[in-house]
Amino acid sequence: MVVAELLSVKITLPFTPGIIPKRKDSLAKAVGIAVGENLLTKEDIVGIFEDEKMIITLTTTQNQRHNANIINNNMMSTIDLGDCENLLRKWK
Repeated sequence: MVVAELLSVKITLPFTPGIIPKRKDSLAKAVGIAVGENLLTKEDIVGIFEDEKMIITLTTTQNQRHNANIINNNMMSTIDLGDCENLLRKWK
């Protein structure tokens, strides 16, 4: 009986589709403050980036990107687009 009574109760919530878009700046600020005060402090974040493993990872990633750019630029400078067009014409 209690279940039937609970199911028969109707609760209506106001439909406010504009509440988040209108106040997204204040919501973002509030979330940022909550995270900064309760989850991650400035000291936590600095500690993460000062960790030796993190420094090695970031340096390695940066070096890999730099090397990939050098290889890509060298490859592009050695490719003659005219040769590619001639090859494509032969295959047709």
